[in-house]
Amino acid sequence: MQLKNEKQQKVNLFLSTTIILIILNLIGYTLIRKLYQSKKLLILQQKRLINENNVSIHKIQSLIQKYQEHESNLQAEIQQKNNKLEAYISQRRLLKNKLIENYDIFGTINLCTTLSDIEKDFQADKLLLTLEQKMTLPFYVDVKYNDFAERLQIQYPALDATDVLICCLLKLQVKNQNIIYLLGISLEALKKRRQRICKNKLDTTLKLEDFIAAF
Repeated sequence: MQLKNEKQQKVNLFLSTTIILIILNLIGYTLIRKLYQSKKLLILQQKRLINENNVSIHKIQSLIQKYQEHESNLQAEIQQKNNKLEAYISQRRLLKNKLIENYDIFGTINLCTTLSDIEKDFQADKLLLTLEQKMTLPFYVDVKYNDFAERLQIQYPALDATDVLICCLLKLQVKNQNIIYLLGISLEALKKRRQRICKNKLDTTLKLEDFIAAF
């Protein structure tokens, strides 16, 4: 009887152990499966993030490439415009230089400096600048003095054509006694115009000669 009980106990122990092992295996399998699924899900998420990052990187690279192409086209356009501008400036200077070569105003100015006042009165018609000379004088002064007349008219648009001529002649260091013959005006009229130029148009307290020399 006792032997039978011991045998039954061994059987029960074996069965209990077997059941426990089975349960432990099931638990272990479940845990391993969950861990595997979690790891698999994590890998899928990482792959998705990598794909999204790759797409973002591709978009960024595409945008950078488009920007670089746009910048390159813009630089080419700017260079083309600069070339046109340089060609225009060069052509403009060439035309001005040709104009200066055929410019005879200095003969008239030199004649003024060599004649006495009485001789100037007798030859006043010869000393008076022609309309063509008046129109071309600012171009010559621009070439000789870094676009003086052009800058003057842009910065002080109130100056009229005669004002600019007077300023150009003063820039060439022509004296008042000669300007009145070149422009065909009286000395008193010249003085009044100079005062109006300084006070009303240039808004300066400097002498006109000093202002022009510094401009």
